[in-house]
Amino acid sequence: MKTFVKILVVLLILGIGIFWVLTLVNYSEGERAGTITRFSKRGYVFKTWEGELLLGGFSQGTGQLNAEKWNFTVESSRDSTINTINEGLRTGRRITLFYEEKLFQFDWNGETKFFVTRAEFADGGH
Repeated sequence: MKTFVKILVVLLILGIGIFWVLTLVNYSEGERAGTITRFSKRGYVFKTWEGELLLGGFSQGTGQLNAEKWNFTVESSRDSTINTINEGLRTGRRITLFYEEKLFQFDWNGETKFFVTRAEFADGGH
């Protein structure tokens, strides 16, 4: 019986470790530019900033204006990024968001798999 419990504990610790590593691994990274349409601090226990970027642009096939929304998460510890995004929301300036896409995401750690690490105004200003 003791051997079974030890194996169960080892498997449980191994499973938790694998899920923890999967939340740290970046699947991809990149940048997206547009205008911020929503940005708010959310969560019951673990607060993160959740936002929406309107990408906009023209469809190559039809030549019509295309408005695509992209949802993203910002960790609460990234003060300068949060301040830049809030300024972009208030002013309506075009902004570039640099992000990392996580391989796997728990809901309590943010609502999306896209974690913004840095934000800059597309026109080069601050």
